[in-house]
Amino acid sequence: MAWFDRSAWAHAGTQIAATARRSPGRVAAGFVAALAAGWLLACAGLFATALPGADGYAQALPSTGARAVVFADFASTAQDLGAIQQAISVTPGVGAFRFVARDEALASLAQRYETMGSRNALADLSANPLPDAFVIDFDPAAASAVVSSAVEAWRRLAHVDAVQADLDGFRTWEAARPALRIAAAAIAAAAAIGIAWCLAWSAASFARLRDDEVVALRLVGADEPLVRAPGRLGGALMLGLAGACALAAASASTEAAIAAVQAAAARWLGIVVGAPWTARDHPAAALAFVVVAALLGAALGSAAAARRARRIRGP
Repeated sequence: MAWFDRSAWAHAGTQIAATARRSPGRVAAGFVAALAAGWLLACAGLFATALPGADGYAQALPSTGARAVVFADFASTAQDLGAIQQAISVTPGVGAFRFVARDEALASLAQRYETMGSRNALADLSANPLPDAFVIDFDPAAASAVVSSAVEAWRRLAHVDAVQADLDGFRTWEAARPALRIAAAAIAAAAAIGIAWCLAWSAASFARLRDDEVVALRLVGADEPLVRAPGRLGGALMLGLAGACALAAASASTEAAIAAVQAAAARWLGIVVGAPWTARDHPAAALAFVVVAALLGAALGSAAAARRARRIRGP
């Protein structure tokens, strides 16, 4: 039987209509399950598109490794700062670092006050009270002993006024990191299994022909593709329609949520978070999402119908 056999599609349509009349609750539950799974997948994908557009994203969010700030004293010359920078660059465990001049730090702090809508308390000062500083991010793989040794070495450098580092917090994070990774992997695996089960169960909503229907089809010489046709068409309709609705709902959800995220990031972090993709702005990607959902539904529904037919004895 060809894929586009008219009689097969007519039979499939008849069986789908009969199933909808016979088990409306199951069909509705399947649609809701597919809608929820598709919404989660679409939201995750849409939110991911906003992350690369964040201005200063990597600097604003805490790194997975330790962070330290080395403050130079006010008597430091350019040569002294160069010596401090050289010492930091050859320290084991350092991933990246950047120099923050005192004027840059003052301007950044003033911008933070302005973003938060607060009065700039430093505006009335006649002189800049902030020192030059180096912000150092350690390699995420650096152990706490390496970080502690580096911090102590920097504190002994000439023209270093202070070194700020939350070593206790880093040690706590270092101890908890393996457990958190296992928990995150377990949650991701459980979510993936749950979504896959929802999609497979939803796609099979129209694949459950009654025993007598399968026997009747075999009596008239129906081949396997004809038996699978209701599951194939029903699965495609179920996941295709659910995918389209889920994508529309996810676009609306992310647009509403990203506004709150952008406001919070601007107020508390002083960064500008990019906007996620939407189905309206990227119709080709939206269409591809729906087509893939329909094809997946067709494959899952066809497989479910075949499994169901194999379990039924008869001519």
